[in-house]
Parts: sequence; structure tokens; C-alpha cells
Amino acid sequence: DLRYDIEILGLPTVAGVSYTFSNGRLLQPIPIYREFIEELPRSREIKQEELDDIPSAPGAPPPPPPGSARPPTEPTATSTTAPSILFVLTAEAEAAETKEEQPAQKKDAKAGKKNAPPPPPTNIEPTKPKIPQGDELPPYTIRIPLRGEVLSVFEGLVERSQPLQLQLTRRLKPNAPSEWEDLHESRYKANIKVPLKALNVPGATSFETGVKLEPIELEVKEEERSKKKAPPKKSKQNIPALLAEEPEAGEKHPYVVNNTTAQIAVFCSPAISRLPQSRPMPNLQPSDMIPRRVRPARRPLEASKQFAKQIATLAERIVQEYRDHSKTVNMEGNEARNSYLAFLKGSGHALAYQQLLAPIVQSIVKERFVKRSAPTKVELELIVNELYTYLLDQVHIAMDRVFGPRSNTVTSASLDGDDEARWKRLTMEAEVMRESGVAVRYYQERLGQAVDEEQLPDTWCSYAEYSLRVRDVLRAEQAFREALSMDSGHVRSLVAYGFLLVSRNRAKEAEVFLQSAVDVESSPLTWGALALFWDVLRATMFDREGNTAASDVYHRESKAAISQAIKVDPSVTTQEQVYELLGRRLVELYLEDLANVALVKANGTTFSVDMLYAKLFFQADQVDEACDILTNRLTSGTCNGLQECKARLLLGDIYAATDRAVEAEASYDAALRIDPECASSESLIRLGNIYVSLGRYKDALATFLVAAKQWPCGLTWLGVGIAYYRLEDMGRAEQALNESNILNNLNPKTWAYLSLLCMRQRRDEDAEGAFNQAIKLGLADPYLIAEVGSENFRSGNLPVAEASFRRALTFSDDPHIHMHLARCLVSMKLYTEAREEFAFVADHGATEFQRTKAAEQLELLPHGAEGLPVK
Repeated sequence: DLRYDIEILGLPTVAGVSYTFSNGRLLQPIPIYREFIEELPRSREIKQEELDDIPSAPGAPPPPPPGSARPPTEPTATSTTAPSILFVLTAEAEAAETKEEQPAQKKDAKAGKKNAPPPPPTNIEPTKPKIPQGDELPPYTIRIPLRGEVLSVFEGLVERSQPLQLQLTRRLKPNAPSEWEDLHESRYKANIKVPLKALNVPGATSFETGVKLEPIELEVKEEERSKKKAPPKKSKQNIPALLAEEPEAGEKHPYVVNNTTAQIAVFCSPAISRLPQSRPMPNLQPSDMIPRRVRPARRPLEASKQFAKQIATLAERIVQEYRDHSKTVNMEGNEARNSYLAFLKGSGHALAYQQLLAPIVQSIVKERFVKRSAPTKVELELIVNELYTYLLDQVHIAMDRVFGPRSNTVTSASLDGDDEARWKRLTMEAEVMRESGVAVRYYQERLGQAVDEEQLPDTWCSYAEYSLRVRDVLRAEQAFREALSMDSGHVRSLVAYGFLLVSRNRAKEAEVFLQSAVDVESSPLTWGALALFWDVLRATMFDREGNTAASDVYHRESKAAISQAIKVDPSVTTQEQVYELLGRRLVELYLEDLANVALVKANGTTFSVDMLYAKLFFQADQVDEACDILTNRLTSGTCNGLQECKARLLLGDIYAATDRAVEAEASYDAALRIDPECASSESLIRLGNIYVSLGRYKDALATFLVAAKQWPCGLTWLGVGIAYYRLEDMGRAEQALNESNILNNLNPKTWAYLSLLCMRQRRDEDAEGAFNQAIKLGLADPYLIAEVGSENFRSGNLPVAEASFRRALTFSDDPHIHMHLARCLVSMKLYTEAREEFAFVADHGATEFQRTKAAEQLELLPHGAEGLPVK
């Protein structure tokens, strides 16, 4: 007639009702009772929607149909001493059973089963349940349907390694006599603190442990005890001694004396701290959505290039072997050399190296020396001599590239031929100068002339990222798909393309690529991208449908992904760092909406987060907000020297992009005063151009020289050449412009300045050829074209000057250019056309002085073929 109820503490309540098992019934888990147990009504505390809200794990059994309780676990062995099960019932159902005579027998008879055992007599002292021994089942089995909010709290306990607190209470059963009263109910209350550390192991789904009962001692005042109603005298003799006897003074608690423990078993499906591969996965793979592109057959590498490559590899290997051998024999100089040569011959390494080179030498002979299939003896001797000389020269070239000075190696690579590096440098130059059309053309050339096909996915991905930066989303998607068609495991493309799809509300497609990125490479970026995907999905789902159950599922998936992101990299220790990493990557991809979500979750006011917010606002054309963030950070006094440099450089970049030259120059100058080496080459190029526009050519020269030392490219050397040209140092200007032309002979501005320089030196043919090359390459700077026209006008080459002025006007309808054209036309005695140009300037001049001057010249023009000279 006694029962022990267990209450779970610390879990959130639902509609004011906590998950407590205050209604229970002891049933024998005999197989014939299975149908009877399944027909029992479910407790009102356990609602059907609470079960439906919980997603089924892969491989988990489906939830029971409405109106049926979850069946208890059956023991594998049938035994008459099988343990009992505590099953949840409603209060109404149990009350109805106490009023009826033998309710269990009636239900059994209706179902055609055995009669259930009758309840025990009230005058018999309750028997204690048998304590399980060995592999026997515990005396009670408890089943709890977990809602999303409850599961979140439980997961938090597991993550923080906090115990799950249970409370054990002794109570009378409802069918006990009404005059009975348990006066020691509070004495037998106990806490059961279940450690959950075992569930924090990835993949752990269950554990079993014994937990000591911790009694809750509550002092009952005598006044309260005297107010309690004493049991009737006629039934006092029927009250069990366990309920009526008072404990002796100083007596220890029975739980402590008997070292009472609760055997607790916890099962989870799926695991709380699950394995990465057990996460929910889509049914598709990237290769199912983007068919793999069959690569064309590789062009065979020339035998001479193969020979040079093999020689370089063998040289590095021989050097390493020689060093190791010298240490082993403890020799130096000629002794070590002779010892190593003997080692090569005796070990067979020399013969092996010869065998490696033999097929390549045969290919060289076939390609270069053998003209017919059966050469004569004289021809063969000549071939051997020429071959020996040729191979020796190739060996010397290869060895010089390996062991020669570093500067020579770099110059050779930049001139001879690493086409990939050259086109990459050219695209960077075009992007720095914000020449999007030129950059796209260079990317296409880079893709078309790619030699190493293994680098094609990287190149396509870079092209896609650039397309995002210039807001060409369709071209970006095409480029990402091209990269993935060549390599479906290209992580950069998988993550970036997944982000792009999320930003375009194509969540189902995005999940395929983001999940695949995690499978290919487990890193904070890939796991963080997956977490951000669930966060965005949760927000959009909740806003549209208000589905809190789905929102809880997405929240749990996000937490699991963030947990994995922290585990895979020791340098990342918090979720704020993961989201900051995501924000930085999304800012680079110009996906402002997703970047904003990531930075909000970064939840920090650190310098790095403020810098990312400033870039984010600048990309979104909110320049004032970006400047305010940087200004507030600079005036707060919390920046160190390096941080202040970074903030001022970014502020200078923003001012330079918005044509605020004076503010940009001041910001750059302040940063360089703190640390002269803090600026990037891109910032230095912008600062140099600002100095040129302000007429500070000496400062521009110093800036461009520093930039050329930091990043030697056509753009930096062009700036050096322009500065020298403006300073009238034509010799150094020509050297710098030639260096720029060597590094980048596709820049039309370089050819235009070479044309100006040649005209200054009276080299008219060279000037004309350079200008024609500039026009052929698409020179579109109207002021530079007009300057070329002015130089031609000054040197008396009027037709070329007129053509230059008219070409400049096709790009900009500037009154200054109209004025120069009018004067050129007057010199050519084309007064009618000159009148039109002066009239235009008189009406649309930039200043009052210019309009007045044009009107005066217009009055001086004759109406005939000849007239007064124009001043």
C-alpha cells in the first residue's frame, strides 16, 4: 500500500503542470498483459501534440497512434519473479478502478486474457519490491515524452555536465484505507542527482549507474504536529508500524544506514552529443545536382620541359641525400663528396636516376634530332654530339633555376612564364583600379590559358567570388557550378555556393552543398556555415508559419553544428568566434544579409566585429554609418596602435571610393605616421593616385616606390613612372614605364604615358606607335587622351591632336576638352566647327571665367575663310 513517486526537477513546466509521476500502478510485465497496458489511457500531462512535435530519429520506431500508451520494454526472459513497471495513468482512470470490483479482471475477461492479481489486503504490511541482482531489470521503468523546450534544458545539462535532479517521495496508494496517514512522508524524501557526463561522449545513447539517495531532512515544529488530526483509535491497530512509529532521537536516516542507492538507466535516441555522421542528411549529393564535366585529354608536355622538371626534382633529392650522408659519415669538403659519389655507385641510386631520365631523353631525341627513321652512322654521331650539348645546357638551366639567386628566379618566373601567376596578378591590378570589364576579360583569359587543370576549380571559384563583388549573381552561380562540375569536393565552392543559395531563399539546394562541405572538410568554417544555415531556416520558418516545433529542431541542429565547429579547431573556443569567422567570410563574398545575421550572433563589441560592421555598411552603400562606426572606435580611446592603423586605413579606403580625396589623404597619412609599414599595397596605390590628383608629385613618388617594393607589378611601377614624368625626370620616368610595360603590357595607360614621354623627347614615330597601341588596348581615360592631344597640338601635329580631342569627347563631354578642340580647329582654320565648340563652352562652361573667355573668342572668329588669329 506504499508507493515511491519520482519527480524530475529543473525542467520547464507546460501550462503550469510539471512532469511528475504522482499517479502510478504496479503491473507485472507478463506478455499476456501487453494488450491491456496498450489500452490504458494516457495521462493528461502527456498530450499528443507533445509527441508529434518531436522528430523521429533515423532508425527510431514510429510514435504510437493516438489514444494508445507507449508500450513498456518487455524482458527477454519470462520469469515469475520479473520486476514491476511503473506506468503513467490519469487520476480519473485510477479513481474509477478503485470504485469498481476487480477492474483488472473485467478488462482481462473482455480481452480474453488471464485475470489480473487482486489488490493486496489492507491489513497486510506492504512487501518491498525485489532489489535487482546482476542483469535483472530495475523495479521501475519511467518513460517521459520530451518537448522541444524540455529537450533544450536537458541538452544544456549534458553540455555543462550538470546532474539531472530527481526527487523520491513515499506516498500511500489511493486504494489504502482512508484513515491511514503517513506521518513520515517528508522524512523519506530524497534527492537523486544523476550524473549526465556519460552522455557528453559523442555517440553515447545510454548509460546505467547507481546513485546514492540524499535524504531531505525537514524539521516539523511541535505546533504543526499537534494540529494534525490523530488517526481514529479503532483503526490504529491496523496501521502498519512503518507509518506510525516515531524514530528515536539521534537515529541515523535509513537511507544512510543501508547505503540505499537508485539504479538509474538513461537511454537517448538520437544521442545528445551525437557523432558528425549521425546528423540529418539530405538524400542528394552535389554530383546529383551538378553533373561532372568530363575534362578534355591533357596536352602532352614537351619532352624538354619534362627533362627540366625531372632534373630539378633529382637535384633537390640529391642535395638532401648528400647532406644526410655527410652527417652520417661525419665528413666535410672533398672527403664527403668522394664518399657520397661512392655511395651513389655502390647503392644503385645512380643507376636508378639514369633509368628515370632515359625515357625522357628518348622523347627528346624523337622530337628534336631524328629526322628520319634510319639515320646513317655519320648522322647518328652528329645527333649524339648535339644531344650531349643540348642536355648539358638544359641541366645548367634547370640547376640555375633551382640554386640561382632568388631575384633572378622571380624575374624569370614573371617574364617567362608562369601564365597562371601573370594573369592572376593582372586581374588583381584591374580589380584594385575598379575596372570591372578589364578584370572580367583577364579572368576569361586566365581560364582559357590554364595549363594546370588541377587549378581550374580554384580559378572558377575566384571568378565567381569576383562576380559577387561586382553584384553579378547569375554569373557567380554559373562559375560556382563550373568549379563543382570539375571537382564536387571543392570546399571553397561548396561553402560559397551554399551561402549564395541561402541568400536567394533556396534552402533545400543549399543544404546539399553545405552538408557535403562538412563531409569533405571538418573545419570551423564548414560547421559554422551549416549552423548558420539552420539559424536562417529557423528564423524564416518561424516568421512564416509560427511552427515552434520545427524552430526547436533547427535550433538543436544549429547548436550541434556549433559544438562541432568548436571541437575541430583548438584555436576556436566560443560560438562567438565561429560566427565572427562566418561574418568575415560573408563580408568578403558581399552577401550582406547573411553577414549581418552572423555578426549579430557574434554578439560582440570587439574591434574586429566593428571593422566587419564598417565594411558591411560600406558595401551596402551606407557610407555615413560605416564612417560613424570607425570614428567612434577611434575616438573611444580603446584602440592600440595596430588597431588604430587598420581603422584609419579602412576609413581612407572608404573616403577614396567616394571621391573625398582630402579626407582620404588625411586618414592615410595619420595611419602611416603611426606605422609606416602598416598599409597594404592597394591602399598605397590609392594614396599615390590621390597625391597625383592633388599635385603632390614628390609624395606620390615616395608612396609608389614603397608600393613597388611591397608589390612589384605593372600598376605600382606605372605610378612611379607618372610621378617621375610630372617631376620632369624623363630618364627615370622611361625606366619606370618600361618596367611597368614588361610586367603588364596590356595596360593602355602605360602606353599612353610612353607616348607622352616620347613626344617630349621629339620621338614622334615612337610616340605615334605607343598611342596607337593604347587605343588598340581600349584607352578610355578622356583626360589622358586629351593630354596626348595637347602634346600633339603643342608639337604642331594638328590632325592627330584633333582626333585625340574628338576621341576624348566620346567618353566625357567636358567643357575643357571642347575648349582645346576649338583652339585646335582655329589653328586648322576650320572656323565653322570652331564656332560650334566655342558656343558650347560659352553656354556650358564650368566657371564664369571659362564662359567669358569662350564668348570673347567667339566674337573674334571671322565668318569667312580667313580672319584674325585667336588668342
